Amino acid sequence: MKEQYKLPRTFKKAATATTLAAVAVAVTAAPSVATPLQASAQVVNGVLVVHGTNAADQITLDFGAELTSSAATVTFGDGRAQRFDATTFRSASVFLGAGDDAFHAVSGGSTQTDVPLYVAGGAGNDSVAGGAAADVLDGGTGNDSVLGGAGNDLVLGGLGADLVDGGVGTDTELLGSGDDVALWNPGEGNDAIEGGRGADTLVFNGSDGAEQMSLAASGQHAVFLRNLGNIRMDLNDVERLDLATLGGADTVTVGDLSGTDIAEADIHLSAASGAGDGAVDTVVVAGSNAADHVDVAADAGAVAVNGLAARTVISGMDTNAASKDKLQVSTGDGDDRVAASDAARALVDLVVDLGTGQR
Repeated sequence: MKEQYKLPRTFKKAATATTLAAVAVAVTAAPSVATPLQASAQVVNGVLVVHGTNAADQITLDFGAELTSSAATVTFGDGRAQRFDATTFRSASVFLGAGDDAFHAVSGGSTQTDVPLYVAGGAGNDSVAGGAAADVLDGGTGNDSVLGGAGNDLVLGGLGADLVDGGVGTDTELLGSGDDVALWNPGEGNDAIEGGRGADTLVFNGSDGAEQMSLAASGQHAVFLRNLGNIRMDLNDVERLDLATLGGADTVTVGDLSGTDIAEADIHLSAASGAGDGAVDTVVVAGSNAADHVDVAADAGAVAVNGLAARTVISGMDTNAASKDKLQVSTGDGDDRVAASDAARALVDLVVDLGTGQR
């Protein structure tokens, strides 16, 4: 009997139609069987079913270029390999079981690289990497690393402190319980991220180009935008943004984040080397239309903007006169106050816009 994977109730509203369609295709669980003593693979009712053990398994599903155009090979950590005709199955379900497991899907020259995967990590600290299709990847219990592939994936961290990366494609990421990290690197797609319980962080890495990026409230969600690649990240129940702008003359705007779960935005302006990038970066921090009392202070070589709905911390500034980075604080229309220390002013070129309220 086939089982249909079900999204957690709290996340159904956030999932896209594309993701739900991917789940319907990708996840066809095989009949439950006892965890085997030896990892194995077989085709059951048109599904390639791979079972790990309760030990630490290493399993690779290879649709590589060195194989025939319709071949797929499952390789296990003990060196065994099973080859299948990929035209005999329409999806693959992988159950890793307990133990610190590793699963990797390799997409190459096979014509069947678009086979969707369902991978269940189970207990243990697992490492899971998906393939080219719309996959469903579940880290399970433990501190897992879960990496999506080229498709529009559904990626679940599960219980534990997980590292989740949707990869290329328009992905949906459920981080689950624990203090989790969602990672984004240049070349990846637009993602929707649901943090769940715990203190969760989006780590977003920019490029050496001149970028315009912003973090703003959209109802109870926060939305992070990047002009290069037309990137949009929808964040719910995520508490922190960790942004590395890298090179280029970048502009980062942190809007009024009232009503969202974002508590802090950490913005690193340095080049990859950790030194200043030689370009003038600008950080704009916006207040609300209420009475904002803002304090701009030096904090261990960084500059912290305190007193708003979310704290903004800026580090890696270029302090050379010709390329000194800028901080603009715009407080809106309330009766506002902004105080800035001399130490903070020495680190950034500070501009204050108090809006139209009384002072």
